Amino acid sequence: MNLIRSTRTSCKYTQKQLAVAIGKNQKYISAVENERIVPPFIIADNISRVMDAPVELLFPKYVRTSPFPRWVDLMYLKTLGLDMCIYFELIKHHD
Repeated sequence: MNLIRSTRTSCKYTQKQLAVAIGKNQKYISAVENERIVPPFIIADNISRVMDAPVELLFPKYVRTSPFPRWVDLMYLKTLGLDMCIYFELIKHHD
């Protein structure tokens, strides 16, 4: 099964519900799931955010370019008891 489709179904979204959430139609979601189109990054990012999944996981074409972990990843690591001070200092001093 396609990863986008399986993620959508595990999130309990229909194609139509996902389409409405990102401002597209059901046919667009179907085309994405069947790999007939690769959405532009902004739409791929919206799809990923709605389904709470990393864009680079659902759409391998898009790769993160930031050298820093995402904020949500830092907060997860913090909940595990890891010291995040070094990351916060790096982010604060990053140009």
